Amino acid sequence: MPKKLELSFPLINLEQILQKLVSIEMLEAVGYQYYDTYFKVSLAIRESRDDPFISKIFSALFYKIFRLIALKNMPKKGFDVFLIDRKVFDFLKNNFEKNSFINGLILWSGFKTA
Repeated sequence: MPKKLELSFPLINLEQILQKLVSIEMLEAVGYQYYDTYFKVSLAIRESRDDPFISKIFSALFYKIFRLIALKNMPKKGFDVFLIDRKVFDFLKNNFEKNSFINGLILWSGFKTA
């Protein structure tokens, strides 16, 4: 029988950790000091992208359409780093969508977001 993965909370987006090391400054930018008391989700919203011009255009178009159709509270430039607590993690774990967009699911979950 496979061993269960033990996670400690807050959960940090592992994709971002693999791309770049998460520093204390990044955790502070996400609002680590506030999330536990009132907010269940803290986001580090992008200020800029180091992508080619055409990628920036398509990314901006995607987020604009996404905000119009699905979630009005999606940040204009998206986000890569987030902190979530156990309730949000359980919600995501119990969501059985086949091809899900985790950033969208986090916002759609309805938990207080900083």
